[in-house]
Amino acid sequence: MDYPKIAIEIDGITVEGMIIKREKFHIEVEITSPFNNYRNYLMISGMCRGTKDHFLTEFGEKVALDILINIYEKLDMIDRNIEREILLYQEYLAEISQTSYIPKYEVSDRVRSKLEDWLFHKIFVSSVTNLTASHNERPQLFKILEAYRINKVKLYKQTDDFEKYTKNGWRIILP
Repeated sequence: MDYPKIAIEIDGITVEGMIIKREKFHIEVEITSPFNNYRNYLMISGMCRGTKDHFLTEFGEKVALDILINIYEKLDMIDRNIEREILLYQEYLAEISQTSYIPKYEVSDRVRSKLEDWLFHKIFVSSVTNLTASHNERPQLFKILEAYRINKVKLYKQTDDFEKYTKNGWRIILP
């Protein structure tokens, strides 16, 4: 399928992507350069669906570029600080392992959620960068962290590593 391509220049770097899905109330964008294998989406829900500025208007084009910029900034930050982020991820895994004794029906899910929030707040230094990891992005981010921690593979880079990683059936087991 041929998806509409979008591009923007950020600090002298051409960032390219594709609009994977564009409906009136849902838009999804995937980055293709200088990073790849990462996508995010936005939705208009509830009472906001009465807006005249839905994703099939010019507003949708602006939102698609905003999503692309956001993806690029997150992946760029991860790439520049990957070793530090792996240390944070390992701290997270150690904390998660300490919760294994808590009965599932009591607080373990809430504790896990709080630890996830802590991890992504620390990775993106949210209070400084205004970058956050939405709940729909977290599985992709966990895969990136786990693949690098175990195999030093950067799933978001344009290399043969991603093809090798997926074709050889390497598995990422998330906590």
